Amino acid sequence: MMTYPEIAEKLRQEIRSGRIAPGSRLSARGIAEQYGVSYLTGNRALNLLTGEDLVSRRPRGGSYVNGDMKQSRLIGYSIEHYFQNAFNQTAGVFREMLLGEFRKRQYKVRMLSLNDWNSEWLGDLDALLFSHEITEEQKQVAQQLGIPVIQFYGERIWDHPFHQVVIDLESGFRELFRHVTPERFRRAVIVTGEDETLMRRGKLAERFLREAGFSSAHLEIVTADNVLPERNWPLWRDLGKRCRGAFIFTCGDYLAAGLLSALMTGELRIGRDVSLAGYDNLEEFGFLPFGKPLITAIGYSRRDVASAIAKLFQTLIQDPASMRCQTILKIPTRPVFRETMKPAATIGISGKSSGKNEIP
Repeated sequence: MMTYPEIAEKLRQEIRSGRIAPGSRLSARGIAEQYGVSYLTGNRALNLLTGEDLVSRRPRGGSYVNGDMKQSRLIGYSIEHYFQNAFNQTAGVFREMLLGEFRKRQYKVRMLSLNDWNSEWLGDLDALLFSHEITEEQKQVAQQLGIPVIQFYGERIWDHPFHQVVIDLESGFRELFRHVTPERFRRAVIVTGEDETLMRRGKLAERFLREAGFSSAHLEIVTADNVLPERNWPLWRDLGKRCRGAFIFTCGDYLAAGLLSALMTGELRIGRDVSLAGYDNLEEFGFLPFGKPLITAIGYSRRDVASAIAKLFQTLIQDPASMRCQTILKIPTRPVFRETMKPAATIGISGKSSGKNEIP
């Protein structure tokens, strides 16, 4: 028996090919009878198509295929360009997810560099997405365009009038640091960097550690001068000599990878003699310096972000009145426990694993 996503894909293809013409009426009952499934399955398939703007549902009036499906909206996508392969690898996963969400809705995309800011090049856009910090010039140009504008960049709410999708750090930090107490670890170390984003994460980690009861004598903050794994080897080796019994939090997974490489060359047992957690969960998105996911990390769903951005654009394009109020969508974070740290529930008072729920 077909699932509702499979049925939705069949209908999607028929709508886009013109076999189901614009204006045609669809019903959950009719879909259920055609594919030999339940009414609920047919209704779920119809909901998917409605969410992609292929179908409109009228109160007490049925569901109808939307107008000329050949008419596509054009989204400008302004993105930072990283030159390091590691950044490209992980950022590329999100880009593909986002472009996939746009394709579902028949949106076309124009990739913009940071210098593509003239009215002739931007004037035919139906909407604009920033994935970087917005300059004053870009802000003025975007306001003049009179189209929906969304920014997705980082973990803070920016002071501008555009719609924003932001990462909620506190949800994941609160859950991770619930497992970090002075009774379990003799000291705590925060590894941060000179970048404003890393420092903000470090301040939040420090707040939770102090609330947990770590005093200044048992809390150390270390600043790395480069985020890439191989650039801080002397710092990592020095830290590794004095971190037995400690919990270490790195404000980025690239920092965690470099530090973990140094720790693994010593006699420390990672996850037992020292526990380590990072931020971003990049190992789930293609950054695998050790060949498999090892690093306990706070992360967020890139797929949820891509879906949220696409749905928000759909709302703003369909209902221009919705542009009058600024929309701020917060994407929650959560910890993913791996070999470098076991949750407190799996550790006894003596520090030995209870065995039953031990992370391999």
